[in-house]
Amino acid sequence: RSNILMKAPRRLVSVGEFAERARQYVLNPQRNPLRETLGVRPVLGLFNDIPRHKFRFEEAQAWARAGFDFVICDGEHSLHEGFYGRDEYASLLRLGLTPIQRLPRDAGPSYYGDALCLGARGVMRPYGTTIKDLDDLLEACQYPNGVERPSKRQRGAYPLKLGDGTLEASRDVLRALETAQCLVSLQFETTEYVFDAELRKLLLRRLESRGGIAFLGALDLSTRATAEELPLLDDAVAAFFRDAKDIGCVAGGIFGHKEDHRKSVDAIKAALFAGARFVACPYLASELPFYGAATAARDFHVAIEEYRASELSSS
Repeated sequence: RSNILMKAPRRLVSVGEFAERARQYVLNPQRNPLRETLGVRPVLGLFNDIPRHKFRFEEAQAWARAGFDFVICDGEHSLHEGFYGRDEYASLLRLGLTPIQRLPRDAGPSYYGDALCLGARGVMRPYGTTIKDLDDLLEACQYPNGVERPSKRQRGAYPLKLGDGTLEASRDVLRALETAQCLVSLQFETTEYVFDAELRKLLLRRLESRGGIAFLGALDLSTRATAEELPLLDDAVAAFFRDAKDIGCVAGGIFGHKEDHRKSVDAIKAALFAGARFVACPYLASELPFYGAATAARDFHVAIEEYRASELSSS
């Protein structure tokens, strides 16, 4: 029993910090906590495959307490009843967790803005193959600027609920409070996006100009690669992270291993040295009742400490 107690995870988020996060949410319900940390330090998240009707606040609180920064609600491979609702997104934000909605593969542009209207602070688009796929995503997450004629893809006005419960829907408030707080993420999981160097760099530049995130879908990429492409995969992935770092675009992916913690720490650390700053753990949210949120986050925190120590020793 004493050994178990000695290995118990330390509290990463204090009660006072939770209170401050809730206070910040009330002051600005449109606030995106991830906006304040992206580019400052590496961030940790997980993919949430728990259906909306089974969501429990206590589980999300454990994610936040363990040191997670964002939650990707997966609408591509699960959550097929639709997006999470306002209450679920709000619960995550009160805890300081940024909810990002991964969209269905064939979702139309209207879905992008709709997820943000419900309270998601970011959207992730899977399975793109052309520059138009990114342009449609960027356009659909943007409000009309009042100068150019808007397209039908751009977001429509809707009331924003302020911290005291009042509703505000003026266009200036929508642009000021909403547009600047929303994140756009594009998955790089097709050979078109990863192997075509010219297209890859163009996508990364456009994402960087909007403060977006380039997310490597390594499993889908390796699954879709041909026998001729597989031997070239490691070099293409290395070039993806190198280009993202040179261009200044935040990039990331899923890193780590569930069973071998030393191997997991080394994989995360290698990703950090390659330039990854947006790290998703290899556990799904539905697995955390077995593994535990602190266990799922531990390898990331150890890797961060070792990465920083290496940086200090080499400077």
